[in-house]
Amino acid sequence: MNQTYTAYITGNKRGINLTISKLLFIDITVDGEEWRNHCWVNESKVLNKFAPKGHKKPVKVQFTADTMDYMRGGIEEAQTLTNIRNMKLIK
Repeated sequence: MNQTYTAYITGNKRGINLTISKLLFIDITVDGEEWRNHCWVNESKVLNKFAPKGHKKPVKVQFTADTMDYMRGGIEEAQTLTNIRNMKLIK
């Protein structure tokens, strides 16, 4: 479902040796309500424009995205963000 989110993008990455590495989003909210406290999102050119380099202070952004269900550890269902678009900085 397409919704508007607010989150902080950190400079933390994982899977940097894979085809698509992931960026860490923290304090993710929808309509002022916490959606998740953190989420690893596939890296893209658009996200890299906003992501801080290295371990600098996280950047607050607003964006629209879809959610995708996945199995965490093969036993617990969780969600991540996909198809991120309309990103803008929030000061």
